[in-house]
This record gives sequence, C-alpha cells and structure tokens, in this order.
Amino acid sequence: LVTSTSIQKVIVHVRAATAEKALERIIYAARLSKWWSSSYVSQVECWPGDLGMSDLGLLAPQWKILTGDCGPDERISSIIHNGAAVQWQAPYAALKAINVGSTMTLLSATRRSPFPISFTYVSGGVKSSSDGERGSLAADIAKANGYSQTKYVSEELVAKYALEGDGKKGHHAFHIVRPGLIVGTEEHGVPNTDDFLWRLVQACYTVGGYPKQETGVWLAVADVREVAAASVLGTSTFSSGSGEQLKLEVTDIEAGVLVEDFWAIVTEELGAVIKAVDVEEWVGRIKDMLEQLAEEHPYRPFMAMLEEGSFGLGSQRVMAKRNQIHGIEEEMAEEAISYERVYKAIRKNLKVLKIAGFFGAVSKHTSLDAIPRVNEQVATFSRSVLGKRMSK
Repeated sequence: LVTSTSIQKVIVHVRAATAEKALERIIYAARLSKWWSSSYVSQVECWPGDLGMSDLGLLAPQWKILTGDCGPDERISSIIHNGAAVQWQAPYAALKAINVGSTMTLLSATRRSPFPISFTYVSGGVKSSSDGERGSLAADIAKANGYSQTKYVSEELVAKYALEGDGKKGHHAFHIVRPGLIVGTEEHGVPNTDDFLWRLVQACYTVGGYPKQETGVWLAVADVREVAAASVLGTSTFSSGSGEQLKLEVTDIEAGVLVEDFWAIVTEELGAVIKAVDVEEWVGRIKDMLEQLAEEHPYRPFMAMLEEGSFGLGSQRVMAKRNQIHGIEEEMAEEAISYERVYKAIRKNLKVLKIAGFFGAVSKHTSLDAIPRVNEQVATFSRSVLGKRMSK
C-alpha cells in the first residue's frame, strides 16, 4: 500500500495510547518483518484506538472521516479489516465484542459513507472440509473454538450486508479473504511465535510426537506475502455505480501442504525424533506436559483444543494426486509454483525458529516474555511481546 502511486495515505488503526506510540509500534513490527523504509513515514497516519470500544475508540474528527462526513479530499476509499483478539482458549462470548463488534462498527461506517468504499475482510480460523458453500461451513464452525466462530460470524455479516445492502446498489464493493494459516515468507522467514501452528510444533517437539492422522489431509498454509497481496487486491475494486447488484468477492487461499508432508519437513529441519503417535497417547503426553507448566504459560490454549477433541491439523480435501513439483502437468504449473513456495516458506520459518532457540528448553519457559525472542539477532514476531514492549 505504501509503495502504490495511486494511494495517497494509509491510515492504520492501532491499539496504543497516542499516535506517536502507535507509529512506534508499526515501525517496530515492520522492521522485524524487514520491509520498513523511513520514506514511508509521510504516507502512514496512525489512529490510536481499541476495536472493543464505541466507534473503535476514535476521536470525533476521525470517526467523521471514517463515516464519510467530510470533504472528498479527506474521504476513505478502502477499508481492510484484519484486526481481532486472537485467544484460542477464549469462548465466543469473550471475543464477540472485539471481533464481531468491530466488524459491525466498520460495516455501519461504510453504510453511512456517501462515497464508494471497497471493504475487505480478512477472515481466519477454521478451514472447512466442505465444498466451500457458505451454508455448509456451519457444521465445522459449531465444533470450532471461540476465535474461529467470531471470524465466521463476522464473515457472515460482511456477506449479508454485501448481498442485501441498504438500497445503494453498486455503491460499495466487498471482498472476503480466507487465508488459512499464515507463515513468514521464504526470503525472510519471520514467524509469529504466538501463532497456533508454531505453538503446536513446539509442543509436539517437546513431547516427541504429533497426533497420527489419516493420509491425504490438507493443511492450508500461505506465506504472508500471498495473503497481503490478496487483501490489498480489493482496494482497487470499485463498482461502477451503474445500478448493478452490490459486489461480493470471496478469495479462498488454497495454498498449502499435506499434513504428513508438513510433519516430514518439521522432522527434517529440526533434526529431531518426532513420531506420529496414536491420539490417545499424544493427548496423555500433552496433558502431562501441561501439568508441569505455570498457569500463564503460552501452551495453556492447548487445553481448549483437547477439550474440543480437535487433535489434528488440516481438513479433508480430495486430492487428484499428491503435489508433485517435478513432472506436473502444464495446466497445474501455477499451483505447483505456489506449493513449492509454501514448502520453502515453512522450511525457512523453521530454520529461523530453531536458530532463535524457540525449540530449546521449553519446559523451563513460564512466561510469554521468555519464549519468542530467545536470540535477539534473529527476527521473530510476537503480538503479545510486541504489545508489552510498546506499552512500556
């Protein structure tokens, strides 16, 4: 966004006390991710606030701009909503105000604006094993954790508004992006150590095993660049205003790997003995590990996973054949490139985590601060540690 010549300014809503603190937080995270340039400062404006507060915690003048109560030179033309409280163990009710409420607030602001807006919602959580039809996702979501349920409800709200609207046909454009799990790129491999995927790998490394699953289960994983590209795509999507139906576009990012291939990569890169074990045995190992850890330990969310009975990764997906980078048919070449990029990205993330000491002496870690950045010379990202660091 900041490198686009067609975008005058990028406004970022940040949980911070002041605009200055918010900008510090953005720059710190961007530098960790290795994309920041001092030339971007003039194009970034930070609005401190809170997704769980009324009007997102914005000042009155900012709220007016968001709702289009301003001149055309100040108007907001695109909204990308990817903020949420990510707490895997929290129930739906605890996350609803922030995750669902913020979506409703932004849709309300969009509804009020007299200017055309492209609205992109970045979903997340469960990747359904269904055929992708909206109604068929409900059964999977009913068994999911509270976070996934809030993302699903928010997605439904966006789709409902886009398809029903408020009589302003062709006025706004809507885009839903479903990314699955997200990892750092193959070039830099900057992983988010708070993410469920790496916490799961860390736990399985600790107990020496992962839950055995049937073969052919698909794990939807994309690198952050692919997800960002899909999210930004909607900013240039506008309706002609010719009276056509409100537009809704859904992008399912299907890049990924087979679960058995994922664990093969993990075992190879970590050089450790991590074997597939029966679910019952794996659950026992995880429970034994949790009993030895402090109450605030980052592994605690696994208790919710155990209670739900969600012991594995991925979802069922009928594969015409296993992914084959070499000898693949011409029409599948583009998918093959995407798959190869994911394989390389996973490897790079694991290398960085290993160098950072993420997989070492896990049983001694009793706080969030102790784990993510063991080696300060290696770039890893943690939203929990970032929040603590910036609040000091």
